[in-house]
Amino acid sequence: MDTPTPTPPKIGVIICSTRNPRVCPQIAKFVQDTIQSTQPNTTTTTTTNPTTHLIDLTTWNLPLYNEPGIPSQIKDTTQYTHAHTRAWSAEITRYDAFIFVTPQYNWGYPAAIKNALDYLYHEWAGKPAFVVSYGGHGGGKANRQLRGGFGGTEDEDC
Repeated sequence: MDTPTPTPPKIGVIICSTRNPRVCPQIAKFVQDTIQSTQPNTTTTTTTNPTTHLIDLTTWNLPLYNEPGIPSQIKDTTQYTHAHTRAWSAEITRYDAFIFVTPQYNWGYPAAIKNALDYLYHEWAGKPAFVVSYGGHGGGKANRQLRGGFGGTEDEDC
């Protein structure tokens, strides 16, 4: 009897900076390339390699949160009022885990990622999340702050 091949996990690599100029896309691409280059050979193992996809918040250009409802109370995406929220929900739902690539600006993480997180609740819940941070002072404060917010959406901090 053949064992079904497990579906490879999908990882969203979120580019958290929307500033121009910015280095976040290059760092996120490096993270993505590193993940892909360090995968085990699936012809000799039973492990399935994850797929990664870059999610650039600049491309999404979400307005400041403008849904009339509270995200934790919205169980069905049809309850979202705005098309941009339904599209964002569909995008985040596609992934099994996330890597947030964030700069440290003024001792914290950018408002764009806070806003993007606040739009949704159930779409993030229970999914592993990892933070890669950087900055002139190392990025540790942004990393700790962003990871601290995962508890509110019940993400699994890695």
